Amino acid sequence: MLAHRMRRLRGGRAHYSLLALDHGLTFGRSGNSVPLPLNPLLDQCRHHIGAIVVTYGVGRTLDSWPHNLALVLQCFGGLEGRTRCQVASLEQAVLLDAAAVSVQINWSDSDFGARLREICTFTADSHSIGMPVLFMVGGESTTSDLPRTIRVCQEMGADLIKVNCSIDKFACVTDDVKSSIREGPPVLMAGGAVRDDIFELARNAVQLGIAGYCIGRNIFNSNNPSTVAAQLEMIFSRTTEGAQT
Repeated sequence: MLAHRMRRLRGGRAHYSLLALDHGLTFGRSGNSVPLPLNPLLDQCRHHIGAIVVTYGVGRTLDSWPHNLALVLQCFGGLEGRTRCQVASLEQAVLLDAAAVSVQINWSDSDFGARLREICTFTADSHSIGMPVLFMVGGESTTSDLPRTIRVCQEMGADLIKVNCSIDKFACVTDDVKSSIREGPPVLMAGGAVRDDIFELARNAVQLGIAGYCIGRNIFNSNNPSTVAAQLEMIFSRTTEGAQT
């Protein structure tokens, strides 16, 4: 069942193309959060993405959405600057027919150690019902940090890992970084705040072997979301079939 749900997330692609729409939990009603209702945005992007990441409250607003899109339920999060904690359950994920669940992690969170057992227990419970877990690693980092990040998340049971290496734009191409990406769970590129060089970031990520993206603001806050999603689709379609899980 877990492998089946991982395939659902790809939507028939060799790479992962996730549209992150869970920012309202962090930022509230602001320019950083996707406008509601979601259906107009999903109709625009449906042909270029495989899945959406939403909170339970937003997921409940979706009476229907394009049948080709899988859903990832954000289960750990919190307000900006606050401790990440559990905000949704596996029962809610099943209710929404989710293909996966996600957890937000911030290494700099002073309470991260206290959350460690909770996250690992939640991950084990998810796997017991065949539900993949996406680890979203917060905070700025560099490409050279990836081996440690990937290994720690793998030890905690992650099936997918979203990372933010916008400082150096995934430019640190070393054998150690490449092997850690190749040997660990699929790694996804985060977009972060809206930036002019998002496509350069994506091209560098592909060269490193990154398996896809999980991007929100750079798509839904752009002047033409479908064009951005289509361009990212073109860039990541170069991912080889061997990258499939």
